[in-house]
Amino acid sequence: MKKLGLAVAILGLLVGATSLPAKASTYDVTFTGNVFDVFANINVDSGNNVTSMSGTVVGVNGAPISMSLVPLNTQPAWIYDNKFNAAGNPYFSNPGILFTAGTWIYNLYSATIGSSVVYYLSTYNPDGVNYNPGDLGTLRVSQTPIPAPFLLLGSVLAAGGLILRRRRQNNSSTALTGSFAA
Repeated sequence: MKKLGLAVAILGLLVGATSLPAKASTYDVTFTGNVFDVFANINVDSGNNVTSMSGTVVGVNGAPISMSLVPLNTQPAWIYDNKFNAAGNPYFSNPGILFTAGTWIYNLYSATIGSSVVYYLSTYNPDGVNYNPGDLGTLRVSQTPIPAPFLLLGSVLAAGGLILRRRRQNNSSTALTGSFAA
């Protein structure tokens, strides 16, 4: 039992230590425009490169459409770099991020007007309905807290292991004390 408590404590410390924030971050992004709304989960590496994107676009047809990020250098008709910076006032680069939903191609980007950052969603639809320079909208960003549950789990395991070990040590010393009294 003594070894079990120590093993649980060590496991807890390892889980807690490995759950420190990674260099990559995940963000929940909501763009609300006059025509389109975008609800996305965006993964960004330490260089502010968007590495993946998932979510839905709600717009002209009223139905949510699942989306996927367009890899760099695969759409020569578009200027995009798939960069996003969430620090301070969050912004997409001016070339923005390019993604598809259904048969439409979307470009979500930021522009600075005076001291304000504005957000646009431009689109290209093969059927000829295009929005350029884009649907002007607002952006709401929150970081997805992934590591926190692992840190909590590690702390609980470590505390449980230490309690088990201490309880076992107390039971051993009580047993020894009792044998000397007899």
